[in-house]
Amino acid sequence: MTATVAAKRPVARIHDHEENDMDFVIPLMESSPLLAIIALFASALNIYLLIYICYYEGAISRFRELQDYFKIFFTVRESVQIVNFTSIDPELLYVPDLTPQSINATKESLSWSGLLEFFPNLRNVSAKELNAVLLTPRAQIRKKLMVGIPVFERSSDNIDDTLSSLFSLLGDKYKENIVFLVMFATDNRKYIRLRTKGLRKKFANDINAGLLEITAIPPSWYKAHTASSPSTSNKSAMRMHWRTKQNLDYFYIMTYAKSRCEYYLQLDDNIEAVAAYDRVIFGYITVKQGKDWFVMNFADMGFTGKLFSDDSLNYMTTALAMYYRFKPVNWILKDILRSQYCNPGMDDKVCAQAISSHCISSGSSQFQHRGVISSSNRKIHKIRGSNAIREVTMEKRSNPPANVTTEMKAYSFYDSQRGYDYKQPMWFLSPRKDDSVDITFKKPLNITGIMFLSGVPPGLNDKLGPGTIVAGSDDRQCMKLGEFTPEGDFVFRCKGIIVFELQIVMLIDIDHSVLIDHIVIDDAPINLPKTSPFARFA
Repeated sequence: MTATVAAKRPVARIHDHEENDMDFVIPLMESSPLLAIIALFASALNIYLLIYICYYEGAISRFRELQDYFKIFFTVRESVQIVNFTSIDPELLYVPDLTPQSINATKESLSWSGLLEFFPNLRNVSAKELNAVLLTPRAQIRKKLMVGIPVFERSSDNIDDTLSSLFSLLGDKYKENIVFLVMFATDNRKYIRLRTKGLRKKFANDINAGLLEITAIPPSWYKAHTASSPSTSNKSAMRMHWRTKQNLDYFYIMTYAKSRCEYYLQLDDNIEAVAAYDRVIFGYITVKQGKDWFVMNFADMGFTGKLFSDDSLNYMTTALAMYYRFKPVNWILKDILRSQYCNPGMDDKVCAQAISSHCISSGSSQFQHRGVISSSNRKIHKIRGSNAIREVTMEKRSNPPANVTTEMKAYSFYDSQRGYDYKQPMWFLSPRKDDSVDITFKKPLNITGIMFLSGVPPGLNDKLGPGTIVAGSDDRQCMKLGEFTPEGDFVFRCKGIIVFELQIVMLIDIDHSVLIDHIVIDDAPINLPKTSPFARFA
């Protein structure tokens, strides 16, 4: 590098030599000896100061650290899109942590796995442009459950109230295993700027704790939605446009979530959570672990409340990519289920049973619409209290046949047999010590999973605790399988244990009513040698 100054002034040149040594050569043209001495003295002083800083202040190590950071930064730029919304305030933009420890998590970008071939309008868009816009820090570890909440631009949204409801009813024991993902599904920069600023201020503690992430779908993604969608069921063009956009939004947020969680739950931005929703959801995830299922349903609100494993989420994203222009997401889900579990010539009733066995429903809805207008600005929803007694359902549970008896008095029609057979609770008045609920099966079962949840709506305070046990008996002995937790839950998983009967036994007097719901009994085929006394039941 050569620097030239005015005539009759010294010209300084710095030559780079091997070993990174620097040799300062100062040719003096038409200058006085005094000026040369001053220049040499200044150079010597600079060299001395440089040596002092390097060896006594650790500048060399810091310089190398900066070099590493710059290398990481340019690697990060290839996989993470830093927001390019020119109208968003700079302080809203989250810059990923650039330490070496975070590079593996940050380098992980959306895995399209060839799905972009279904979006011809994105052929000229690079994968980097399709990465999510990060507005808050991203969790560095894979969570058990991610709750996806797309936020649609409306004149009035309820995302603040929705998050407040979800967080206020979430137990501390579940916070390490869950992350809530708010993803803005709009290209309105002003709207994103205003809503992000408000959310970051109101939920700062939840963001810092890694419980809440805020992102936005990049503007480039909506280039996929340019062609008109064919009308089905005589829907209007506006309705078809909104439905197609919703499918694209679902596809994007699911693709973002696939590699970041074991299970994914779809919610809306205008819902209210029901008390104990966390216990119910994690209870079903635990008791159904290892079972063959495709989707769990925790709300009676269309696609809201649907929970998928990471494997079934792959099927959903692929099908959405193929049919997003032709069918709503609920129809696409039904097509997947029918294709997987039914044969072309199968009887409709048999097909429905096969599908039902792979779709797990909690019975009672864990979420309700908060507002009266849905995200499509078309549907009207009634508002209900989160702890209101739900309507009586005659939907059957998938439990094995059994006779259920008890000496306890039932509240209203919430008796033990009805609660076991149908998706409604058992509700008993003031149980006493040694009272029990006896579940006698028609034949011995190889039990692999049991769940009883007490103290859930509509009886939040009517719970059991460690003073209540669950026991199983075969033809020779009775064995304790476990006890209820202080929260009121009994969730049991094992490889298999053969029982004739299950009992819920009160070891102490209980001075309040007791409600038991979400009754699940899972069993597996009995594979025993012919010499076993249970072989005739296999």
